[in-house]
Amino acid sequence: MDRDGAWLKLRPTLRNQRIKPFACDLFDVRIAKAKKRAKDIYKLSVADRHKLRIAMKKVRYSIYFFESLFDGNSSKKVLAGYKDCLASLQDNLGALNDIAVHQRMVSRFRSDIESRKSEPVAFAAGAVVGTERSESEKLLAAAEKAAQKLRRAKEFWN
Repeated sequence: MDRDGAWLKLRPTLRNQRIKPFACDLFDVRIAKAKKRAKDIYKLSVADRHKLRIAMKKVRYSIYFFESLFDGNSSKKVLAGYKDCLASLQDNLGALNDIAVHQRMVSRFRSDIESRKSEPVAFAAGAVVGTERSESEKLLAAAEKAAQKLRRAKEFWN
Protein backbone atom coordinates (compact mmCIF):
# COMPACT_ATOMS: atom_id res chain seq x y z
CA MET A 1 0.00 0.00 0.00
CA ASP A 2 1.34 3.44 -0.90
CA ARG A 3 1.74 5.47 2.32
CA ASP A 4 2.78 8.78 0.74
CA GLY A 5 0.20 11.38 1.64
CA ALA A 6 -2.00 8.88 3.48
CA TRP A 7 -1.96 11.11 6.56
CA LEU A 8 -3.83 13.77 4.56
CA LYS A 9 -6.80 11.43 4.25
CA LEU A 10 -6.97 10.68 7.98
CA ARG A 11 -7.88 14.15 9.31
CA PRO A 12 -9.49 16.37 6.69
CA THR A 13 -9.98 19.20 9.19
CA LEU A 14 -6.22 19.44 9.71
CA ARG A 15 -5.47 19.24 5.99
CA ASN A 16 -7.09 22.64 5.34
CA GLN A 17 -5.82 24.40 8.46
CA ARG A 18 -3.12 27.04 8.20
CA ILE A 19 0.10 26.19 9.98
CA LYS A 20 0.38 29.20 12.29
CA PRO A 21 -3.09 28.76 13.87
CA PHE A 22 -2.32 25.04 14.20
CA ALA A 23 0.94 25.87 16.02
CA CYS A 24 -0.85 28.36 18.28
CA ASP A 25 -3.46 25.76 19.21
CA LEU A 26 -0.72 23.22 19.87
CA PHE A 27 1.13 25.68 22.13
CA ASP A 28 -2.08 26.55 23.99
CA VAL A 29 -2.68 22.90 24.83
CA ARG A 30 0.88 21.75 25.52
CA ILE A 31 1.98 24.79 27.50
CA ALA A 32 -1.18 24.81 29.62
CA LYS A 33 -0.63 21.12 30.39
CA ALA A 34 3.04 21.70 31.21
CA LYS A 35 2.26 24.69 33.46
CA LYS A 36 -0.38 22.65 35.29
CA ARG A 37 2.06 19.78 35.86
CA ALA A 38 4.78 22.22 36.98
CA LYS A 39 2.89 23.45 40.04
CA ASP A 40 4.70 22.77 43.30
CA ILE A 41 7.58 20.69 41.95
CA TYR A 42 8.77 19.96 45.50
CA LYS A 43 5.69 17.82 46.14
CA LEU A 44 5.85 15.82 42.91
CA SER A 45 6.79 12.17 43.04
CA VAL A 46 9.69 10.89 40.95
CA ALA A 47 7.19 9.50 38.41
CA ASP A 48 5.30 12.81 38.22
CA ARG A 49 8.55 14.76 37.76
CA HIS A 50 9.40 12.40 34.91
CA LYS A 51 5.98 13.07 33.32
CA LEU A 52 6.60 16.80 33.73
CA ARG A 53 9.98 16.42 32.03
CA ILE A 54 8.34 14.65 29.09
CA ALA A 55 5.67 17.39 28.87
CA MET A 56 8.43 20.03 28.85
CA LYS A 57 10.29 18.14 26.15
CA LYS A 58 7.16 18.10 23.96
CA VAL A 59 6.68 21.83 24.44
CA ARG A 60 10.32 22.58 23.78
CA TYR A 61 10.51 20.49 20.61
CA SER A 62 7.25 21.98 19.35
CA ILE A 63 8.65 25.46 19.88
CA TYR A 64 11.88 24.62 18.06
CA PHE A 65 9.92 23.11 15.18
CA PHE A 66 7.58 26.09 14.72
CA GLU A 67 9.75 28.97 15.92
CA SER A 68 10.33 30.38 12.42
CA LEU A 69 6.62 31.26 12.33
CA PHE A 70 7.15 33.62 15.27
CA ASP A 71 10.22 35.53 14.25
CA GLY A 72 8.89 39.07 14.69
CA ASN A 73 10.92 41.40 16.89
CA SER A 74 8.31 41.43 19.65
CA SER A 75 8.15 37.64 19.73
CA LYS A 76 11.90 36.93 19.60
CA LYS A 77 12.70 38.03 23.15
CA VAL A 78 9.70 36.24 24.66
CA LEU A 79 10.45 33.14 22.58
CA ALA A 80 14.09 33.16 23.74
CA GLY A 81 12.89 33.40 27.36
CA TYR A 82 10.55 30.45 26.87
CA LYS A 83 13.30 28.36 25.35
CA ASP A 84 15.71 29.24 28.17
CA CYS A 85 13.36 28.35 30.99
CA LEU A 86 12.21 25.16 29.23
CA ALA A 87 15.83 24.10 28.75
CA SER A 88 16.63 24.83 32.40
CA LEU A 89 13.56 22.99 33.62
CA GLN A 90 14.19 19.99 31.39
CA ASP A 91 17.88 19.82 32.37
CA ASN A 92 17.17 20.04 36.10
CA LEU A 93 14.37 17.48 35.90
CA GLY A 94 16.67 15.20 33.87
CA ALA A 95 19.39 15.43 36.53
CA LEU A 96 16.81 14.67 39.24
CA ASN A 97 15.65 11.65 37.24
CA ASP A 98 19.25 10.45 36.93
CA ILE A 99 19.62 10.69 40.70
CA ALA A 100 16.43 8.68 41.22
CA VAL A 101 17.70 6.00 38.83
CA HIS A 102 21.06 5.86 40.64
CA GLN A 103 19.30 5.46 43.98
CA ARG A 104 17.22 2.56 42.63
CA MET A 105 20.36 0.95 41.24
CA VAL A 106 22.18 1.22 44.57
CA SER A 107 19.18 -0.32 46.33
CA ARG A 108 19.34 -3.28 43.95
CA PHE A 109 23.07 -3.67 44.49
CA ARG A 110 22.73 -3.60 48.28
CA SER A 111 22.04 -7.30 48.72
CA ASP A 112 24.83 -8.18 46.27
CA ILE A 113 27.24 -5.90 48.13
CA GLU A 114 26.27 -7.40 51.50
CA SER A 115 26.66 -10.98 50.29
CA ARG A 116 30.14 -10.31 48.91
CA LYS A 117 31.14 -8.12 51.84
CA SER A 118 32.44 -5.56 49.39
CA GLU A 119 33.00 -2.60 51.67
CA PRO A 120 34.77 -0.41 49.07
CA VAL A 121 31.85 -0.79 46.65
CA ALA A 122 29.37 -0.08 49.44
CA PHE A 123 31.33 3.00 50.46
CA ALA A 124 31.48 4.27 46.87
CA ALA A 125 27.76 3.68 46.34
CA GLY A 126 26.97 5.50 49.57
CA ALA A 127 29.19 8.41 48.58
CA VAL A 128 27.48 8.74 45.21
CA VAL A 129 23.99 8.61 46.71
CA GLY A 130 24.93 11.04 49.47
CA THR A 131 26.46 13.53 47.07
CA GLU A 132 23.51 13.31 44.71
CA ARG A 133 20.99 13.74 47.53
CA SER A 134 22.71 16.97 48.52
CA GLU A 135 22.38 18.11 44.90
CA SER A 136 18.67 17.26 44.79
CA GLU A 137 17.61 20.34 46.76
CA LYS A 138 19.57 22.65 44.46
CA LEU A 139 18.11 20.96 41.39
CA LEU A 140 14.59 21.14 42.78
CA ALA A 141 15.02 24.83 43.60
CA ALA A 142 16.34 25.55 40.11
CA ALA A 143 13.49 23.57 38.52
CA GLU A 144 10.92 25.42 40.64
CA LYS A 145 12.45 28.78 39.68
CA ALA A 146 12.29 27.87 35.97
CA ALA A 147 8.69 26.65 36.38
CA GLN A 148 7.68 29.93 38.05
CA LYS A 149 9.32 31.84 35.23
CA LEU A 150 7.41 29.71 32.70
CA ARG A 151 4.09 30.30 34.49
CA ARG A 152 4.67 34.08 34.41
CA ALA A 153 5.97 34.18 30.83
CA LYS A 154 4.06 36.16 28.25
CA GLU A 155 2.70 34.18 25.30
CA PHE A 156 4.88 34.61 22.23
CA TRP A 157 2.37 32.95 19.90
CA ASN A 158 -0.68 35.19 20.38
